[in-house]
Amino acid sequence: MMSIVSGLALSLSGGVAVTGVPASFSDLAYELVLGIPVPVIIALAVLLIAFLVLQYTLLGRRIYAVGGNEEAARLSGIQIGTVKVVAYVFSGMCAAVGSIILTARVASGQPSLGTTLPLESVAAVVLGGISLFGGSRLRRRRRVRGAVRQHSLKWSEFAERFFLHADDGHRGCTDPGRRAGSGLHRLACGWERLML
Repeated sequence: MMSIVSGLALSLSGGVAVTGVPASFSDLAYELVLGIPVPVIIALAVLLIAFLVLQYTLLGRRIYAVGGNEEAARLSGIQIGTVKVVAYVFSGMCAAVGSIILTARVASGQPSLGTTLPLESVAAVVLGGISLFGGSRLRRRRRVRGAVRQHSLKWSEFAERFFLHADDGHRGCTDPGRRAGSGLHRLACGWERLML
C-alpha cells in the first residue's frame, strides 16, 4: 500500500515539489511558545494523549490485549477488528500531524519527503528494547531511550558531516587519533558514547 500511495503522489505531482505554501503555514514549524518550538509542543501533546489512552482507558487495555495475544483477546470477548481499526486510525492521525509539521518545515509538498521515516521509527523502537512480537508493558524508559539513541545517531551523523569536515583530515568519534573538532562536534561525540 505504501508503494502504491508513493507512486500516486509522484504521479500527481509530476515528480517535482509543489511550492506556494503560505508563509503563515511554514512559520508553524519555527514558531516558539515560551521558548519551546511548536512542533515539540505538538509532539508532547500527542505523546500525552497516547499515554493517557493506553494507560487509563478500556481501549488502551484492549490494545495491549490484542497486541499481546490476539487469540486470547478474541476468546475474552474483545472485538479485535474494531480495536485494530481504532489503533490504525490513531496511527494515521499521528502520521498526518507529523506530515503537516514536516511539510511546514520545508515549505513545500515533496512527493519523496519522509520515505525513510518508517524505517527510522522501527529502528528507534528496536533500539529501545521494545518487543516486536506483542504489546507487553515494558518500561517507558526503554521507549524514550530508543528515541534518544535514534536522535543521537542522527546528531552524530550531522556533526560528522558539517562540523568534522572529514576531507580536512579529521576522523570520526570512535577514532582516538582524531583532531579535536568544534564544541558541537565534541557534544555530539559525547552523546554518541553515552547512548551507544
